[in-house]
Amino acid sequence: PSVFFIYFRVLVEKLAKLGATLSNLSSVLHLAVQGGSVPIVQTLLEKGLDPNITGPKTQTPLHLAAQCNRSDLVSLLLKAGAQVNAVAEDGLTPLHLASQQGHADTVIQLLQDKADPGIKDKLGRTALHWAASSHGETSVVDLLLSAKANPNTTDNEKK
Repeated sequence: PSVFFIYFRVLVEKLAKLGATLSNLSSVLHLAVQGGSVPIVQTLLEKGLDPNITGPKTQTPLHLAAQCNRSDLVSLLLKAGAQVNAVAEDGLTPLHLASQQGHADTVIQLLQDKADPGIKDKLGRTALHWAASSHGETSVVDLLLSAKANPNTTDNEKK
């Protein structure tokens, strides 16, 4: 293990308040997911941190992992009980974010864990809207359509 990870383990064992949040409302778990450290995320989950803790804009760690295409962290969080259809304050779910970014592997993973492609965000957009409006990745559109996403659903602007 890296020196950083060993130092982290000592902090966890000795004194860290793992449930604390920073002034920007990020939790230690959010920061570990953003940093992409599987061992640290795993340790935090083993120590009992809530995988559904909300941070900035009420996003969960799963939102961040999905947006960053970290399927390893998505898997870890889902196994720990993260809610696959968690909705942030803007109405976005992890599936919306992965679809918007064209992250096919993460979209597959979320759909396999029963992510609902029909959930609408505050603008009335589904994951399919986001996938279709993002540049490049048409495979995500195909994945969502095979998961029974409705291609006739309109958003709040009737688009």
